[in-house]
Amino acid sequence: MKSFQEIFDILPKTVVLKDLHIHNQRFNKMLSNVSLFPLEELYKLAELIEIDPKIIVDLAHILAHSQYITNRKRKSKQI
Repeated sequence: MKSFQEIFDILPKTVVLKDLHIHNQRFNKMLSNVSLFPLEELYKLAELIEIDPKIIVDLAHILAHSQYITNRKRKSKQI
């Protein structure tokens, strides 16, 4: 798995939102900025899709780092 979007190939987004008790708008915000995901919700998500929680946490960490680097590059170009 390389992105959170792939999760929705396995499980419909509506099911994830309902099971995690997350509002669609908040969930979309977290998807666009993975560092906003609370660790507890990452563990619940891993449980829902029946994978090792470390995989989800590692994926979130990698994506958050990538987003940080991309945002940093954009800011430095604007200066």
